[in-house]
Amino acid sequence: MYTYGPNGLLRSEPVQWAVDYLGGLLEILDEQSVNIGYGSALLALEGAELRQVPQKLAEGRGNKRRAVFIAFGLTGARLFVARQITAALPPVGLCRLYDSKTVYSSIRARLADELAFFQGFRLPLTEKPPSPSVVNRALAVTAGSGMLGRLNLAGSRLHIYCLDYTLPAPAYYLYRTHSILCGASDLDDSQKLHCLLHELGHVIHAALTAGRPPQADPELRRGEAERFAHRFARRLLTGC
Repeated sequence: MYTYGPNGLLRSEPVQWAVDYLGGLLEILDEQSVNIGYGSALLALEGAELRQVPQKLAEGRGNKRRAVFIAFGLTGARLFVARQITAALPPVGLCRLYDSKTVYSSIRARLADELAFFQGFRLPLTEKPPSPSVVNRALAVTAGSGMLGRLNLAGSRLHIYCLDYTLPAPAYYLYRTHSILCGASDLDDSQKLHCLLHELGHVIHAALTAGRPPQADPELRRGEAERFAHRFARRLLTGC
């Protein structure tokens, strides 16, 4: 239930908590009696509380010296949920130079997108996410190509989450949170390695094109990123 607030994430099934939390939050924001000032303050306070969850889960334990943050299982799911939703919420004291109505509308739309995203998660039957050995191999192959340093984006460390949920696709690169999400699937380890290298290709493409004027056509931009990621994974796996 939404009324449990962000701390409820520490005691609940993470994805169901996210669906309930976001649904409840959007219900409050959609009430006609809620004005923009109150709604914005509520969102900022919820974000401030949710940002404490990673510290309570000891985020970074065993990961502090790694170039990439990696998390698995139930703790990984809680960290992922917190990271995704926190990124959609405004900071406390959002700059007043921004058009508050525009910002409020944008944040509400982003929360609705996150709700739809989490509603697509399903608990697996026999499917499994990539194992730590597959993730470590993918990073070792990337390091061997000299590209490990390209995984940071604007000073932000890449996060990889391998979670026990089936998703519409086996893996995603989520640009807004600079995270790779791997779900459970019936792919074998070599196929999971290929999927992970493909998403690492998306990460490197984002780093290489950061600061470059984007193409006007989103389809062309996506196509360019897909071709780069495909070539990157193929080259690391086959050498050509």
